Amino acid sequence: MTELEKKQKAIIDHYGVEKQLDMLVEECAELIQAIQKNKRYKDIPGDGKALEDVIEEIADVKNIITQLEINDEYLAKNVDIITDYKVHRELSRILDDLKATGQEDYADEIREKYWLENKYKDEKRLEMTQWGLDSINK
Repeated sequence: MTELEKKQKAIIDHYGVEKQLDMLVEECAELIQAIQKNKRYKDIPGDGKALEDVIEEIADVKNIITQLEINDEYLAKNVDIITDYKVHRELSRILDDLKATGQEDYADEIREKYWLENKYKDEKRLEMTQWGLDSINK
């Protein structure tokens, strides 16, 4: 465990999971507000504050998620599995969109670059089922 992870563990041990889950909800709401403000003010010259707020709120959300993952190995493992699956699924959707718009060459390039195959999808579904996450398939 890194020094930062030890500090994250100390924080969640002190406050507890329930308190940090409540804090995560609050921080997510603040991130949503910061994103909306940044979108509203991004075209105003010299206004970097809105982007700084987004960066700060992302860090807050990531910190709490990290604390939760450090505290619960099962949660961390499943987040990793589902993240991997969802990234692959989204790339597969992009391939479908490219094919539908006649960009087969670019689709082939992406498939080769990111090793996208149906076999991979089947392996991830099996892994998700083994971890009890088979309801996440959309």
